[in-house]
Order: sequence, then structure tokens, then C-alpha cells
Amino acid sequence: MDLRNDVRHGHRWRVTPPDVPLAASPLDPLPARLTVATPTAPAGTRRRPEVVALVAVVLLAGNEWTVPRARDWAQALPGGDGLLELPSLLAYLVADWLSWPWWLLPSADLGAGFWLVETGRVVLFVAVAAGLLRRVAETVPSGPVRAVGMLGAVTVSAVLGTVTAVAAHALFATSGADAVDVMNQVNRAIVGGFAIGVIVAWAGTRRRRPPTEDRSDAVDLRRWR
Repeated sequence: MDLRNDVRHGHRWRVTPPDVPLAASPLDPLPARLTVATPTAPAGTRRRPEVVALVAVVLLAGNEWTVPRARDWAQALPGGDGLLELPSLLAYLVADWLSWPWWLLPSADLGAGFWLVETGRVVLFVAVAAGLLRRVAETVPSGPVRAVGMLGAVTVSAVLGTVTAVAAHALFATSGADAVDVMNQVNRAIVGGFAIGVIVAWAGTRRRRPPTEDRSDAVDLRRWR
């Protein structure tokens, strides 16, 4: 029993302990670290390596400065007769295949209609191929099947771009190509699309390291205990 005097009023108050004893419970320990979740970009906005490889090949191998220099370099390789000529021939063919999406800057030598159709060919190729590549990457499981799907997507896009350009040339009379030229353009689109597709498929299916956990934003709470 504890007696206390109220000095202000002169009364004596009797304070009794509660009927139920209070049990002291230890506080729950704080976690050692509190990790703040880092917001990630939505799946649809992440950059696809296969699309990046496609755009890089078109910009680097298809510009009017790289194409003639690559062909000249391939022709300048030392060669010979028979098998000795094979490296130079392969280098020239690869440079020619990768330069299929040849995009040109407008100039006075080119007609406006011809330049627009050829530019549309490259833009259509990149747009269709990027859409098909995203679709393949999202629906096809990883492995050889995805690589074949990406290879086919790029090749089909190249053929579609060439056929559309040929039809536009014939419609607007911007080119005097005959049936043989049309077949050569389609064949070159198949080979060029296949060569570009090999690089794109490799970029889209190669093994990448899993992302490591970022502990830079972890807050250590043990020092606040």
C-alpha cells in the first residue's frame, strides 16, 4: 500500500495496486536491415537486346559511309587461287549481306520519290522486325526455338520491306526495275535478313548474368538499438 499526500488540497489518497499484475513483455527485436524496394521499370518499357542489336546493325552496317569501305576492305584482303581466296570472298559476302538495309541521305542525285521509297523500305523493315522480335521474346520459351523464331522474324521483315518497296516503285514509277531485278532484290533481302537475323538471334538468346541484389539502399537499424 502506498500513501501519497495531495499538498494542494490537503487530502490523503490511498493508491492500491491493480488486481491483475502487469507482466513485463520484452519488445520484439528490430530486424537487422530494412531494405527499401527499388522501383523497376514495367516489362513493356525495358530495352530488348535483340531490338538494340537490330537497330545497331542497321545504323552501323547500312549507312552509306560504311558499306563501300567494308567492301573495299574485303577486296583488299590478301588472296590467291583456290582455298586461299576463300577468306577474302567470305568477308566480301558478309559485308554485302549486312549492308542490305542500305539507307541513304537525301541528295540532288537521287529523286525525291526514289529516296522516299527506299527510306520507307528500311523504316518498315525495322518497325515490323522490332514488333515481331518483341512478340517472339514474350511468347516463345528461351532456347533454340526462340533463336529460330527471331531469325525467321528478321528474314520475313526484310522480304516484306523489299516487296513493299518494289510495289511502291512500280506504283509511282520511281524505278525501272524488271522482273529479273525484282527477283534479285528479293533474294538479296532473304540473304541479308538471314545474316542480320543471326546477329539478332545471338543477342536475344545469349546467356546473361542474373541481376545481383542491390544493397546500397539497405538501412542498418542495429545501431539505433
